[in-house]
Amino acid sequence: MFLPPIPAGDLVFATSGSTAASKLAVQSHYAAMVNAEALTRHHGLGPGERVLGCLPICHVNGLHFTVLATLWSGAEAVLLPSFQLQGYRDAVQRFEPTIASVVPAILEQLAAAPPIEFGGGFRYFVSAAAPLTARTVGNVWQRLGVRVVQGYGLTETTNFSTTLPTDLDEAEYHALMIDAEVPTVGVALFGNEVAILRDDGSTAAPGENGEVCVRGHNVMRGYLGNPQANSEAFSGGWFHTGDLGHTFCGSGGRTFFTLTGRRRNLAKVLGMAISFEEMERRLRDLGTVRDAACFAVPDRLRGEAIVAVVVPAPGFDEAATDEHLSGWFATGALPVRYVLVGVVPRTQTGKILRPELSRAFASPKSLLPQEVL
Repeated sequence: MFLPPIPAGDLVFATSGSTAASKLAVQSHYAAMVNAEALTRHHGLGPGERVLGCLPICHVNGLHFTVLATLWSGAEAVLLPSFQLQGYRDAVQRFEPTIASVVPAILEQLAAAPPIEFGGGFRYFVSAAAPLTARTVGNVWQRLGVRVVQGYGLTETTNFSTTLPTDLDEAEYHALMIDAEVPTVGVALFGNEVAILRDDGSTAAPGENGEVCVRGHNVMRGYLGNPQANSEAFSGGWFHTGDLGHTFCGSGGRTFFTLTGRRRNLAKVLGMAISFEEMERRLRDLGTVRDAACFAVPDRLRGEAIVAVVVPAPGFDEAATDEHLSGWFATGALPVRYVLVGVVPRTQTGKILRPELSRAFASPKSLLPQEVL
């Protein structure tokens, strides 16, 4: 495959490809340093701080947070080649980190394992790359006694655009992260502006759902050799993320953001827009579901129908699951099939690989009981 020449002094990252074909995002060194400064300010990084990372540094999170931000600030980075529970436990005891960079799947493993003793200097986990559930945050708090600070950003916005403030008191932290239906991704970081826009480009009111849009010093130069994708992504002076969400006013009058899904992760069922992410959250609320992912298939009567891919726990029952989901979704929007698997396919950073799900299970002939990906 022919690729245009990469501009000198720039960084190029492939997007995850979790919802569409992967593209090459061109980041300037300037954007990388602005994001490093934003993380330094937000987390108070500097000498004496030690960041534990286990995410691949070929992705933006692993490189920009664990490596570049720590170097920029004068903090220390501890890099593990991957996440292995015993190796992670050993690293915590040996290096006594103050912050750890993770994804939700890692937090779930840590919460399910025998508790790790984090030293008194440990401040919190920083979780990103995939949606974080309130149940996971609550389990980490109960089992380990430490906070999870959720951040949000894209390869196209040089890693982090928003992050939960680190100065919340216990009551507000619990309200926003453990008791909330969907944990917030926090407030906009230094160097960028984040807004929720309506389809006509106007700013949505607090609580009103719209598209998350970003502009500022951290936004990429563009997609390499892909003018059509650039034309679609940039409009009205904003980078359009394709993510959906809303704002609310929090402590100190700060604007907080909550993500509700992606434009591409919607099924049109009987004229209703059904969010895969919302249905997955509701499925994971059940104690009989360890993990879940949804995708759409064409349906002659409904237009589209939803297939739910489920990692079951003991006691899983389709009828009981349908009854649970019917509290939030119309009967016609409930999954037409449940596929029971051993693991949901995800990227290294925890994003669901929906195209892979669709390829594997779109045909009813492929849906065998207890099929394992």
